[in-house]
Amino acid sequence: MNARLVTSADLDTAASVLTDAFLDDPTAKYLFPDEPVRERGMRGWFDVMVASGMRRGHTYLADGCAASVWAPPDTGVLDRVSGAKLLDAAERIGGADSVQRMLALGEATAASHPHEPHFYLMFVGVASAVSGTGIGPQVISPVLDMCDRMGFPAYLEATTQRAVPFYQRFGFTVMNEIPIDGNTTFTAMWRPVVTR
Repeated sequence: MNARLVTSADLDTAASVLTDAFLDDPTAKYLFPDEPVRERGMRGWFDVMVASGMRRGHTYLADGCAASVWAPPDTGVLDRVSGAKLLDAAERIGGADSVQRMLALGEATAASHPHEPHFYLMFVGVASAVSGTGIGPQVISPVLDMCDRMGFPAYLEATTQRAVPFYQRFGFTVMNEIPIDGNTTFTAMWRPVVTR
C-alpha cells in the first residue's frame, strides 16, 4: 500500500474516510453536538476540506482507507471561497450554533498557529475498520519527506491526548495546549527542520 495524491475521482473516498475517522473525535462532538446531524455535518466539512486540499496539491490517500490534508507554506488554511462553503455547510446542517462553534474553533487554533513558513497537517485519518493497522503513516510520510528535502518545519493540532505519542514518533514536539471549550483541548505540535 502506497499513498498517492488525491485526484478529483478520489474526493468522495477521501471525504468518506476522514468522516468515518473523525466521527468520535472531539472536533466532531464540538462542532456538531447533536449526534443525529454529526455525520452529515462532518461529511460536509470534509467535502470542502478535501477539495480545497486537493487544489493545493498536498492531499493523500492510501488504499482507500487513510487520508491526509496538508496546507503548504505559501497558502493560508482555507481560501475565501472554501471558507464560505464551510460555513454554509455548517449552517445548513447544524444551524447557527454550528457556525458559531466553527468560527470559535478557527479563532482558537489561529491564535496558536505559527507564523514561520511551514507545512500544516490539517487532518489525517484512518477508516475505523482498519484503525491501528499501521496505514496512517503512509499518508503523513510523503509531506514530511518533502519537508526534510526542502528544509521546512511542520505543524499540527492533535485533537486527542492519545494522538500525541503517535505524532511524537515523527519528530513533532508539544508546543502548548489550545483550549477550545470547557470539554475540548487540542495540543499544538511542531516539527522543526530535520537536517540529514
